[in-house]
Amino acid sequence: MVVVWFKRDLRITDHAALIQAQQYAQRAGEPLIGLYCIEPDLLKAADGSLRHYQCVYPALGWLQRQLAACNINLLIKTGSALTILARLHQAYGITALFSHQETTNGLGYARDQAVGRWVRAQAIPWTQPLQAFVQRNLPTRLNWAQQWGAFMAERPWPEPKCMPNENREVLADWLSQPPRPGLLAEQLGLNTRLGVFAQHSPLWQTASPDAWQLLDSFLYRRGRDYRRAMSYPNKAINHCSRLSVPLAVGSLSNRQVFQRAQQARYEHQQAGRGYWVKSIDSFISRLAWREHFTQKLEQWPQIEYQSMHSATEGLRPAQAEHPSLIAWQEGRTGWPLVDACMRCLQQTGWLPFRMRAMLVSIITFPLFQDWRLAGKHLARLFADYEPGIHYPQIQMQSGSTGINALRVYDPTKQAQRLDADGAFIRQYLPELFNVPNTFIHQPWRMPKAMQNRCGVLIGQDYPAPLVDFAHAARHARAQVADCYRSEQARAESQRVYAALGSRDKKRRRQPRPAAKAARRDSHQQLDLF
Repeated sequence: MVVVWFKRDLRITDHAALIQAQQYAQRAGEPLIGLYCIEPDLLKAADGSLRHYQCVYPALGWLQRQLAACNINLLIKTGSALTILARLHQAYGITALFSHQETTNGLGYARDQAVGRWVRAQAIPWTQPLQAFVQRNLPTRLNWAQQWGAFMAERPWPEPKCMPNENREVLADWLSQPPRPGLLAEQLGLNTRLGVFAQHSPLWQTASPDAWQLLDSFLYRRGRDYRRAMSYPNKAINHCSRLSVPLAVGSLSNRQVFQRAQQARYEHQQAGRGYWVKSIDSFISRLAWREHFTQKLEQWPQIEYQSMHSATEGLRPAQAEHPSLIAWQEGRTGWPLVDACMRCLQQTGWLPFRMRAMLVSIITFPLFQDWRLAGKHLARLFADYEPGIHYPQIQMQSGSTGINALRVYDPTKQAQRLDADGAFIRQYLPELFNVPNTFIHQPWRMPKAMQNRCGVLIGQDYPAPLVDFAHAARHARAQVADCYRSEQARAESQRVYAALGSRDKKRRRQPRPAAKAARRDSHQQLDLF
């Protein structure tokens, strides 16, 4: 029996592992089955949550139906992948295992290592083709961008062919539908305190047909103002692609999105729609950055747990019960845009990138808390949690890399620029609904009489800022910058850059000294969907 182990690749097109497994099974005259494991250890981990499975659920049901149409059963089992594979092998005999190469968190990596030891002991060949241009044992990042472009231009893998009818009966008695998220939560005792967003939300329809519709709506209708709107919390929800969730689940491949975007770019260019061409160019560049960051975690998996640059290790306290960390997690820091973003994330699982960067900046600079605890909390909230993007970005925004300028986001300036009328703030902080625009970004400055008229007493109905931002940010930035001033620290920065830095020819340069803060809060911050 040949097994295709599905993980974060819940589709039937451009699926190298599925097609190669089918070809192997047909040559060997073996039956073929698919396997998906719902792994309690991953869902219960510090960076796991029920909402991750809630995103998987519609894609999993669709995949099972599509495979059935090809006479391929998809087994959906709850438990550790190693235990499930061992039981399958004992009962039926696995002759070959196929799955895509995956770059994931430490638990997933340890699981794959354990499966690797097991298949070697059982003499079962395990084939792991690439589904994205992220390479293991990469000797150098030189020419990585050019190689990425060549990979993305390759013809996608076709849909699987229909297997003989008798293949459909293989393990039919093991079949089950994917458990509904609520039932799974009860079965596994999963924590629902974070709040699970509505299943019917159009934001998180991850079955492949819905993902394709989402992509096309972006490329031909919603994405016109992508470049201008991506940082605005109220505008981004419409003008950004919102493909980060389907890409994280794998209902679309990066290559499929890239090629569809290239086709749309050509059509807009032929029609003389230059504004569309610029927006799609910007979007395509972010597809490359997506895998650029994932390559960092593939090369240095320890960056989930350790600072990229050792000089910042242990710089900030790591106290899970610290009042500042708890207030940030609960959306009650006293800075309205920060709190609105956190509550939006709690309710929807999504924020535009700039707002995510601001959340990390606030907790790691003026509130000066450890990036690891903040990163795990955000991972649980993000519907599109992708470890390969998440941990390098958390480290970059917290100033822990040694190769990026220190950015500290002023939450009041961000609010005045990106939510000038306070509409986003009022949507997620209803206690501030009656605060006039004059004070909506700094409600602690309201006179007492106005607080009474608005029905919001600062310190009672809504908190005052936890710290004085200007003073705390200046002090924190100085502490981080001091870490990088020694010759030894600068030499380590060069080593980090040599291993993980971008090699884009258009922008190739030596790393900007981390001790130098960004002179201004750049409005053109990188956005990943």
